[in-house]
Amino acid sequence: GGGDIDLIPGAGTGGGNDGIVEVVGQFKVSGPTVSTIVTLAATATPSVAAGRAFLTGGTTTITDFTLGTQGQEIIILSEHAITITDGTNIFLAGSVNFVMASTDSLYLIQKVDGNWYEISRSVN
Repeated sequence: GGGDIDLIPGAGTGGGNDGIVEVVGQFKVSGPTVSTIVTLAATATPSVAAGRAFLTGGTTTITDFTLGTQGQEIIILSEHAITITDGTNIFLAGSVNFVMASTDSLYLIQKVDGNWYEISRSVN
């Protein structure tokens, strides 16, 4: 209590000591922050619970990202030609699908409604 940070093993989805720290209240991070780049499952609705930066895991069209949290920002880095579908759960610029080529990227945020909204993209 009183400004302490408690490390809770198993606080994340993996159980055990999975490297997730839960902080209740305000905190400050000093120095650079580094994100591990995680490969998405090759499904239409891959989980984004494991981080912030993700590589596409295959060519299956993505219609939603699951297990996100309100305010979570994700970066999708395309390793494959893949389509991100605009509409029900993902809202993209221009209200059109994003047909990503290898090396393209997409930056999204999840709002309180549970949907993902495009912040920006890079067509490389």
